[in-house]
Amino acid sequence: MKNITLSILFLIVFTQTAISQETIGFSNPGETYHLENYRLPTWGYDLFYLDFDGSFSSINQFNDTEDRNMFGRVNPNYFFYRESEDLIIDARAQLPLQLNRSSSETAGGIESSASEFQTNLMLSGNGNYYLQDRIFATGQTVFDINTMRRTTDGDIQPEVFRREADSRFLISAGVGFGRVRNVTPVIRALRFNERLNALNAGALNDGQIQNMAGVFAKRTGYNRVFDRPNRLFWDEISNVAPGTLGNLSFYEAYYLSETLLESTGQRFEGWDAAGVLFVDHRRYSEEREQNGTTTLDIDGSESRYGVDLGGRFFHNLSLEQMISLRANLGIGMISYSDVDDSENLFQLGLELGHLYNITDRILLQSAISNNYERISIDDDSVTDRVFRINSTLTYFIENNVSVSANVSYRNEKIDFGNGDMSRSNFGINVSLRYYFLQSLF
Repeated sequence: MKNITLSILFLIVFTQTAISQETIGFSNPGETYHLENYRLPTWGYDLFYLDFDGSFSSINQFNDTEDRNMFGRVNPNYFFYRESEDLIIDARAQLPLQLNRSSSETAGGIESSASEFQTNLMLSGNGNYYLQDRIFATGQTVFDINTMRRTTDGDIQPEVFRREADSRFLISAGVGFGRVRNVTPVIRALRFNERLNALNAGALNDGQIQNMAGVFAKRTGYNRVFDRPNRLFWDEISNVAPGTLGNLSFYEAYYLSETLLESTGQRFEGWDAAGVLFVDHRRYSEEREQNGTTTLDIDGSESRYGVDLGGRFFHNLSLEQMISLRANLGIGMISYSDVDDSENLFQLGLELGHLYNITDRILLQSAISNNYERISIDDDSVTDRVFRINSTLTYFIENNVSVSANVSYRNEKIDFGNGDMSRSNFGINVSLRYYFLQSLF
């Protein structure tokens, strides 16, 4: 009875606020030709910066024990991005270096210390180069290496040294056919135009809508590169529609800027398919010493290599709804450093998705997927199947209620020889805030 009462209360609150919501919506949600005519702008950015962190503390305890702690971290980051109809490249490099030192001395003069040094080099890049309108070469590279060294010592404890390291190197290359474009900027531009109409400030023509979408496509670059991105971003927006934005009031200007806050989701249009050869090598090692004597020494690796065939399909049924389909088939081998024989690898995956922009403040995204993996050698095999259903509702109204709800189901089944294991997870997560009384004096 309690659950039914809570459900009824939730439906009443949701229904009342949804009905009372004021939204301009899309005047012609069926006109998707703007999405089909969109072409990626030619732009890009380079960004390099350093993050520094440091701290020091000294604490005298009630028992006259003195503790000292020192922390230092430097993290260089580099981003490289290029986008056009012919080329898309997204690359990143990061190398955080972190040092921790701590020491303690009791009132009796007993000392202990510990130091730890960590590094994590991360290099990644992926790209598509279009040889023709629908034929492209594709590739990806990932290199990660993480290391940690820790030493502890003291007057009444042994000297302990611990070292851990793991690394991954992935490279893939292949060819594909088709084209998928991120058309979210077009949705933003059309929403911007609807808000202009609501303010009776005019309307954008088809060419201006496409140019406006090109500016919205660069929004991420503005945020990453400039300290004051809004000033430069909106200056370029005003250049697309000269004479339209100059006489707006503060309220009207803010009303237009809310275009960036709307829950549109990531929108894509088109299809493509690609086949790539891949090599994925992972290595792990751990070493421990106590008073100079080795107590643990582990070193192992795993390599996966083969071919992966994948395809994507995205179609906007209207300006409010999008369906998607993803599928992949992978065939390869797995080898281990401590095993002489290689194992066969077979992977299969399928995902169906749906996005529904119910209003400018309500977004529903759902997906159902099934992934299958089989690792076998001779007559022995291990299979892993994962089935997922996920649905997320995003709902926001400034002055009344904010709601986010997620429903998910996951079922995994592992078969190995004559045995099998299975587990299921079902979850509902709801976050609700409702303002029953609001007043300003």
